[in-house]
Amino acid sequence: MGSFVCLHSARNLCDLCGVYKHVVEAVVDGHLPSLFQGARNATERDQVLNEVVVGSIGIITANTEESMNLFMKGSRIRVSLLVDPEEQSDFRVWINGYEKIGFLKETRFGPSTDSDRSFSRAQQWLRQCLENHDCGESRGSFQPCRLLNLHGNRVRLIETTEASDFQGPYVCLSHRWGDANTSRLISTTDNIHNHMKGIEWSNIPKTFQDAIVICRRLGVDYLWIDTLCILQEFPGMSDEKKRVASTDFAAENSVMARISQSSYFTIYGSVSTSMASSIFSPKLYGSHQIKNLANAEEWWAGILRQYTMRRLAKEEDKLPALSGLAQLYHQLTRDTYLAGLWKASFPHCLCWYNTAQAGTYTMKLGIGRRSRTPRVHSWSWASLDIVNDAQCRFWWPRESLSTNPIIYEDGATSRPVCTVQEAICQLKTDDLFGEVVGGSIDLGVLPVSAKIGTKSQGDESFSTVGDVAWTLDYVEDGTDVHICLADCSLDDDDLQMGDEVYCAPIMEAISESGSDRGRLVLKCVLGGSEFRRRGFCVLRKKNPSWDRANSPLPMVRPLGHIYPDLTTPEYAEKVQSYALLYNPSAERRIRII
Repeated sequence: MGSFVCLHSARNLCDLCGVYKHVVEAVVDGHLPSLFQGARNATERDQVLNEVVVGSIGIITANTEESMNLFMKGSRIRVSLLVDPEEQSDFRVWINGYEKIGFLKETRFGPSTDSDRSFSRAQQWLRQCLENHDCGESRGSFQPCRLLNLHGNRVRLIETTEASDFQGPYVCLSHRWGDANTSRLISTTDNIHNHMKGIEWSNIPKTFQDAIVICRRLGVDYLWIDTLCILQEFPGMSDEKKRVASTDFAAENSVMARISQSSYFTIYGSVSTSMASSIFSPKLYGSHQIKNLANAEEWWAGILRQYTMRRLAKEEDKLPALSGLAQLYHQLTRDTYLAGLWKASFPHCLCWYNTAQAGTYTMKLGIGRRSRTPRVHSWSWASLDIVNDAQCRFWWPRESLSTNPIIYEDGATSRPVCTVQEAICQLKTDDLFGEVVGGSIDLGVLPVSAKIGTKSQGDESFSTVGDVAWTLDYVEDGTDVHICLADCSLDDDDLQMGDEVYCAPIMEAISESGSDRGRLVLKCVLGGSEFRRRGFCVLRKKNPSWDRANSPLPMVRPLGHIYPDLTTPEYAEKVQSYALLYNPSAERRIRII
């Protein structure tokens, strides 16, 4: 399953995605009126496209048909792509689908991506991009510290500051490193001088060979590959060599965004799970992705959803690998970066949790594992290594319902119910967006005592399925546990059933039906002076006088409907029986590490 945005981004990389894109646009523009009459204006068109879900269901009959499922406006349409296989070296695809669609689009497919026609098409795309787009304006004169020189028949590593004959442009390769058992070609303090003399073709992995061939066919003499152009650590290296490699990595990682943005283009390995280069490189993903301050927070939340699903070769690279994207965000917002979170997004960005899948009333918990060598404070999502198929999400109303399983009631308005007094991070290197070795956040909160157990207190609307670790079976103020999401298993977080924890309120969502409070579940450490995060929960207090059947508010929010802000003073009396009695002067200052 995917979105129209994914199809649009991939349209030039995948001919089939381009065909699917045309089909979706045809339907949205009203060519199948039995399903949809067509958007009335550009705003509605964008809204409908954002809601579309596309799913390819594979080849139906070998070489003759492929189908797509299109979900929109509560309906499903199946569109067939009929293939004419008569010309084996150059076949064509026609969009057939429904006869009433009134839309016919022909697309040519070359026999393979290494054909002369494929490279000719790539050259054409590059020319069109350079002549018509502004994505090349970011290249400038920046050059990475090292590059692979592909000129002639040799492949050798060069240092650009010392190469008198160096003349760009260069290309980046985004690739997957593989697991710890994968054989890798890397540059180290021991072999870098040999790599500068030349690298034997037989020693170069197939993915790297393919990238070199692409560069040469497109007339580019220089290639940047992270494993070869940045010094890597290796087993048994001395402390001094490790220091040299670590310093080199920190320096290059701090300019990762510039490396990719300044490249001629990026080669994106089809099996790569690295998304950083594809987002950095304007020619691959689009330079417009984060130019609007209004959607910056959603952009970052979307990045983290995708990023936390990836499996890193080294988990300690979790923040360094994200450094380049953080640089992009900072360039736009000028916000302060705090170990994967942004100061301007406090306090609601503290309401993160991990979940693997969501349904109407169930969700699969995303169990994490604390690093055995703590590298990040517990209040950041980066403190956990997720061990199942989970994503990091945030509990705040600006995330759309399709991406936020813990949904506010219709008409709910949110407010912070804590005070962020101080947040600090201790950096490991000079990279402001790289590794951290410590940090803390001081909050003014109104915590309540609770105990962990196996059955939630009250009427829990949401239930978790799968690897459930624990929940809250007692909360001191008597509120119902709407949902409790443990960060880790009991053993991993040094917890036992019956242990006392504290629920610190961060955000509250008030609706006509009740109050939902997003709270951090904290464990007291160091004699009571400091706390560590152990989970996230939503506690609910219902409006005792509310009756859905007689509610003046509609069951479903109509397009353009504006609900009243129940957090304002004029509604204080109406909500006082169930809203949190938030008094900043009564807050207790706590420190979370």
